[in-house]
Amino acid sequence: EYRCRFFSLLGSPNHIGQGHICFGPANVASSIVCGGSSMSPARRNTKCTVMWGTNSPISIRRYWLYITESRKANGMKLIVIDPRRTRPAEEADIWLQLRPGTDCALAMAMINVIIDEGLYDKEYVDNWCYGFDKLAERVREYSPEKAAEITWVPADKIREAAQVYATNKPALI
Repeated sequence: EYRCRFFSLLGSPNHIGQGHICFGPANVASSIVCGGSSMSPARRNTKCTVMWGTNSPISIRRYWLYITESRKANGMKLIVIDPRRTRPAEEADIWLQLRPGTDCALAMAMINVIIDEGLYDKEYVDNWCYGFDKLAERVREYSPEKAAEITWVPADKIREAAQVYATNKPALI
């Protein structure tokens, strides 16, 4: 990279860019927790992607190219959660145009649907998850109907998005 070479010529090993505060930490965490980055070419096999509050054609072009390639190659479903009508929102299978600042209510309702309808990986949860029972209890407070009042997203669209995400595996947010 030119920036590294430039600082090397100045005698400094130090350089910084947006990656140190933007995608870098996310990629490191993703590698540790999931065994790879969500930016990896392996993501092309994903059957469903949720873009939550991001406009990748503008912010992370490479990510958007992976998404469009996956949609053409394997019919990957795209769910976009964003108050703004962005290009991804226009091209999404499902666009959830939520009221700004209500993301948590939407997430809780989607988790509620996934648990209530048994759409999660029970074997994985039984073997690897601690506190799942507490999560299930907590999300009961957020039915799609309650979340619809908070987020302004219709309850049927919340339910549909949760079902599409949970039944098209592998999926990622």
